[in-house]
Amino acid sequence: MGERFPSPPSPPPPPPAAVSNSFNLSPQSHCQRCKNQSEVWDHFTKEPRKHKKARCNHYTILMNFEGGTSSLLSHSKKCRKSHNSSSSSLGQGGHVSASPSLPIFDQEICQTELVKLFVSLAIPFRWVKHEAFTRFLYVLQPKFRTISRSTLARDVLVLCVTSQF
Repeated sequence: MGERFPSPPSPPPPPPAAVSNSFNLSPQSHCQRCKNQSEVWDHFTKEPRKHKKARCNHYTILMNFEGGTSSLLSHSKKCRKSHNSSSSSLGQGGHVSASPSLPIFDQEICQTELVKLFVSLAIPFRWVKHEAFTRFLYVLQPKFRTISRSTLARDVLVLCVTSQF
């Protein structure tokens, strides 16, 4: 009468409980967690053909990030600040700015501004060659070639005639 049916196999035992820690060191999760996590990658694009180089998205400056992204972050903060507050036109101090973070020096603009300074403050022309004044100019812009008193006088006349003052 009673045929016996074999009992179904018992399920395998559950795997041992995983030790949960916050340091999951599996390669896949590490790459997903760290790859491009820095905020600089919103501002830079990696150069595919150049090892550890990235290009600024605003001013096309190519920068190295071999030691980490701190230099990129520093540029990013300055770049965002200047990008939001200025345009690419004549900047302060005789610089024509192609990029607010990297001004381009222009001797003529600096010389014209120097002439305007001497006229508006009624500074004696002999001060243009004074050691302290030339040292001050050098600290401001090492590329600036100091002009002579006669050049300053000529430029004052040209400025008055052309009414640029």
